[in-house]
Amino acid sequence: MTAPSPSPSPAIVSVTSVSMHFGGFRALDDVSIDLQRGEIHAIIGPNGAGKSTLLNVISGLLRPTRGDVHYGDQRITHVPPHRRARLGIARSFQITSIFTGFTVHQNVQLALLAQRGDCRHPFRLTGERYRDEAHELLARVQIAGMGARMGGELAAGDRKRLEFAIALAGDPQVLLLDEPTAGMSGAEREIVVGIIRSLSAERQISVLFTEHDIDMVFDNAHRITVMHQGRRLVQGTPAAVRSDPRVRDVYLGEGDDAHV
Repeated sequence: MTAPSPSPSPAIVSVTSVSMHFGGFRALDDVSIDLQRGEIHAIIGPNGAGKSTLLNVISGLLRPTRGDVHYGDQRITHVPPHRRARLGIARSFQITSIFTGFTVHQNVQLALLAQRGDCRHPFRLTGERYRDEAHELLARVQIAGMGARMGGELAAGDRKRLEFAIALAGDPQVLLLDEPTAGMSGAEREIVVGIIRSLSAERQISVLFTEHDIDMVFDNAHRITVMHQGRRLVQGTPAAVRSDPRVRDVYLGEGDDAHV
């Protein structure tokens, strides 16, 4: 069952006529999308459709060849990634990025230190600094009991939850997630999806994510953008996207992704 949609509101992120060229290859071609406050918005499409490239443009890892990105009423097209993170845009990758040689608790403490500009010696033992706040963030993603474990010991779903806690250390308003349930068991996927939904509903965090698990997308997204060959093909509610014949044409022959 699809999650209830948030009330309409001004977009927190707007992408307007963005193109991204690598030489003669057009990874993105005149793409426009918007993300509403508190919305869970999925980006789907076949491999090579431009999904991850779009997230990289929004997070600042790539500067578009043409077009603009706005965060609220602020143009951030040329703002570097670290400043976008300070503004409230957090990015999570398909391959989790954590310090495997530090404990779960220390990973979150380091994130808090970095966000507060208190990282002159970030790789020293963090001790008691921000310990309670780190524990609260781990509790929010349901791994408070794993604080003493090394990051490298965690299963895929637990690593992803730790990455969410690290992202939340910056008190973000927007989460950009690339394949958040990739490589997880059914039980792990259910936990991670539950966290995404609670962050949206309880904290009004806007979530923009790419995903190949079509069932997960249609069960949880408020809106869906379908991309194909670097262009936006369809954008709308899950019901509208599911019934659009263009979407079925794109996914025909794409294996598991064909079941839309």
